[in-house]
Amino acid sequence: MRPINLLHLLEDVVATDEQGNPVEVDGEGALDVQVLAGEQTVTLQIPFKLPPRNVEKIASLKGSFTALIPGRMETFEFESFNRANQEQRKAGVAVILENVRRNNQVWEVRVRVRFDDAEGSLQSHLSWIFNNECYMLDAAGERVDPDTFETTRQTENEVGMAYYYGIEGKLNGYKLIYKTPAVIIPLEMEYEVKDIPLP
Repeated sequence: MRPINLLHLLEDVVATDEQGNPVEVDGEGALDVQVLAGEQTVTLQIPFKLPPRNVEKIASLKGSFTALIPGRMETFEFESFNRANQEQRKAGVAVILENVRRNNQVWEVRVRVRFDDAEGSLQSHLSWIFNNECYMLDAAGERVDPDTFETTRQTENEVGMAYYYGIEGKLNGYKLIYKTPAVIIPLEMEYEVKDIPLP
């Protein structure tokens, strides 16, 4: 389970000192933290108002956050590059091969990914979608990764990408492989941390 993003509303935080008195959060709004690929930990910094000097610890810190979790990974395979806007659909996602064309010395492949409900996971500050694999397989089954890519479209539930492949000659015998989670699942999680000493 590798979250894409964590959203923690500060109003959901409840903290008390060792006497059972509340320790107040300093501020409003939300902590919105992207989980980058390969990271094993994420830090959420919760601001508190300065408690009285006699308070030595936060006896209990409770809260909840919503994690956006990618569902099962699906593989989309395109073998023909002569038709525009070829669409394949699995579960809650559609992948559209918009077109393939020669662009100077490279092949430009335009792909669009559309979710039924991306659950806010395609906001501009979240970059997980750009880590989805999109590669070519030649007739011998050798993998060819793109040299570079760029975003062509980004909406609430849809992202378009242009991938550039330095393949010489025609694409006879090649396949395009695109992999993406089929759905994005919001999962609410509660926590409690006890006996946090104060400096």
